[in-house]
Amino acid sequence: MSYATRMNFDQLFTVDGPVMTPNRLVNIMGVFRGGAEMSMSHNSINGVDLLSWQGKDLLVEVRQFAGVDEHYILGLAVQ
Repeated sequence: MSYATRMNFDQLFTVDGPVMTPNRLVNIMGVFRGGAEMSMSHNSINGVDLLSWQGKDLLVEVRQFAGVDEHYILGLAVQ
């Protein structure tokens, strides 16, 4: 079972300086479509600094499997 919902970045992550720690089971790879060309460099994923999303609402797909919620970040939520 899965459903899409809005979640604030701060519900998903704790930020301490440059360190971002997930509070829940998060699949950050769901943010970007394209697979093979994904790269982590310069503290960003494909040039997006995820800390710039701090305090903002994200569109998240929650997938439930065997009693565990896994959060797939789809991107920034729009109004």
